[in-house]
Amino acid sequence: MGKFLTYYLVFFVALLIGVVIVNKIFLGSWMPSLYGWVLIVLFPAFGGYWMAFADGLFSEDEASSHG
Repeated sequence: MGKFLTYYLVFFVALLIGVVIVNKIFLGSWMPSLYGWVLIVLFPAFGGYWMAFADGLFSEDEASSHG
């Protein structure tokens, strides 16, 4: 669960910065729209889950602990 939260926060911050910059450039506003907030909040949940899952699969510590 700790890995998931770490990856979630990384994705969350990256998307927040990205969406804010894109909004400022194209729409002239710093505040993300409703769809922007949905993307910022929900996408990291999927990305963080898969990154934590893959990290668990390919982690050497996990592999060595199973024999």
